[in-house]
Amino acid sequence: MSQSRLSIIKMCLISLAMLLPVSSMADEPPPAFTQDRFEALQQEGAVILVDVWASWCPTCRAQGEVLSDLLSEEDFAEVKKLRLDWDEQKEHAESLDAWRQSTLILYRGENEMARVVAETRESALRNFLEAAL
Repeated sequence: MSQSRLSIIKMCLISLAMLLPVSSMADEPPPAFTQDRFEALQQEGAVILVDVWASWCPTCRAQGEVLSDLLSEEDFAEVKKLRLDWDEQKEHAESLDAWRQSTLILYRGENEMARVVAETRESALRNFLEAAL
């Protein structure tokens, strides 16, 4: 193999290696729901998305993919997402009147602005998020 081809291959590998930390950060789950974290964000007047999620739920996974893309947009930069684990945190889900996984609840401060259940369409989730902006 010629020296120039080796140089090109090296440059490509280095470029790919530099992207790995960025892509792994994008796959990090959102902060877990805790009552303290939720109340602190409410006191700040933050826009809060509570994602009632279950690891085994295909609808939750589909929502997660769409929301990940939407929340990376500048328009939704202020949205703070909290993931509420349906299987481990049922008492919190019930306190929010979330009666099943794949429920998304949007707050601005202490006010609930919108709620959807099992919605995965990008356009509908975009409209949902816009309800609190």
